[in-house]
Amino acid sequence: MEQKKETVVYTYGVFDLLHVGHLQLLQEAKALGTKLIVGLFTDEVSKGFKRQPIIPLDQRIEMLKALRFVDEVVSQDELAPDTNLKKYKPDIVRFQTPMSLGVHAILVARLLNLPLIGTFHTFFGNTYLSRK
Repeated sequence: MEQKKETVVYTYGVFDLLHVGHLQLLQEAKALGTKLIVGLFTDEVSKGFKRQPIIPLDQRIEMLKALRFVDEVVSQDELAPDTNLKKYKPDIVRFQTPMSLGVHAILVARLLNLPLIGTFHTFFGNTYLSRK
């Protein structure tokens, strides 16, 4: 019997004050593969580019781990996902991020030869990228 190859999807964010948009992003990410890893920005990283999260990291980790479509939650200690992408070697990167962070994600994904699916947020709406 032939064993199916696991397809790992990596996404990342703050996920503070969990809402339906977060749930939709995570469900869509999970649908792209067989395993979903979520990189969760630490409080320090979040504070550096956005604001101090209302919900502390340990509680955000617990909330995301409770979702049936999330397989693994890992801390992301840097704004750019480079370190975690190299460590977890996902097959697909799914992001939803401001344009400035998304451009970096594209460069990293290209360097690591990863398919990339994402949404850029701008003041004028969203720009979508599709894989390959």
